[in-house]
Amino acid sequence: MRQRQGMRDRLCGTCGTPITGPMVMIGETDMPYSFEPGLHIDCAVFSLLACPKLVHASERAGVVVLDDYALLEDRILGARPDGELVRHLLPPILGALSGGALAFLVAVIPDTAQRFRTADWLDANRHVLTAPSTTPAEGRS
Repeated sequence: MRQRQGMRDRLCGTCGTPITGPMVMIGETDMPYSFEPGLHIDCAVFSLLACPKLVHASERAGVVVLDDYALLEDRILGARPDGELVRHLLPPILGALSGGALAFLVAVIPDTAQRFRTADWLDANRHVLTAPSTTPAEGRS
C-alpha cells in the first residue's frame, strides 16, 4: 500500500513528504523505470551518504533527475518452474484501479530525465546538506 501511495502521490521515499519540484531516483543510470518512489534532492544526498546499502552500491548505481513520470502497474501473475516471476505491465488507467497485493506501481522515466553517475552527482550536490533544507519539516523532530 505504501509503495503505491508514495508513487501515486509523489511522496519522498526518505522523508515521506510531497515532492513539488524536481526529484531524484537512484538505481542504474540507464533504468527505464523505477519501483522506488522519488526523493527530494537533499533527501537523496543524505540517503546516498547514510544508507549502507547505497554507499556500497554507489560505484554501480546511478542517479536520475526528473520533473515528472508516468505510472504503470507491474502485476506479478505467478512464477515459472525455475522460480522466475511472471510479470505484466498494465496501462496507467488499469494500473491505477487494480492495486492487488502482488502489484506495484512503477515510474516510467521520461527521455528528458537527466542521468548521472552517482559519484559525479553527489559531488555536485553534497553542499545541500549544509544549506537550509527545502524539504518540509513535517514529521521530523
